Amino acid sequence: MKKVFQDKDNCLDACLATLLGITLKDVPETRWLAEKSEGGGFWFKEINDWLIKKHKSRLIWVSKKDVLMNIGGGYKDPFILVIKGDYGKDAHAVIVNHEMKIIHDPAHPAQIKRSFTETYGMDVKTQYALFLTKN
Repeated sequence: MKKVFQDKDNCLDACLATLLGITLKDVPETRWLAEKSEGGGFWFKEINDWLIKKHKSRLIWVSKKDVLMNIGGGYKDPFILVIKGDYGKDAHAVIVNHEMKIIHDPAHPAQIKRSFTETYGMDVKTQYALFLTKN
């Protein structure tokens, strides 16, 4: 996995680029798509339309409850976890493995496999997970 790092509050885009093996400039700006949508969910449809057309893939949205219930089981491939904590007001996307260890944080180039609490403290709250699947 070639790690792609964010360049301007675009951690989700960097995570997608990393998982797809493409450059950051090749990913539509999800933050811009979210800002232009009224309810905020428009970006998810737009990014899935792009993924299906360009990469024969799609994102599956998994709720916080389902992510936490399945820690340590079922998740084999790296996936995107969107987290939130006291470190900032916005949510942040990272790539984790099946043990919920961070394997790529697009905001921090110097990384090792660490848990959320080691990286962000005890206040981290999972928002949702995004799984990239082949169509």
